[in-house]
Amino acid sequence: MDKDCFMKTHYDEKADVLYVWWAKPTEVICVELDEGIVLHLDANSDKLVGYTII
Repeated sequence: MDKDCFMKTHYDEKADVLYVWWAKPTEVICVELDEGIVLHLDANSDKLVGYTII
């Protein structure tokens, strides 16, 4: 596995929201894929770097 790879997850129980990230971009574009699903794209490369499920 690449030493620069990671995966961070956080579940906010109070808000019932799951956050998942596997990259650390400096700038992110958020795109709502469907109701309650938000994709996080690196603004410089358009690569998927995480998502949120509400």
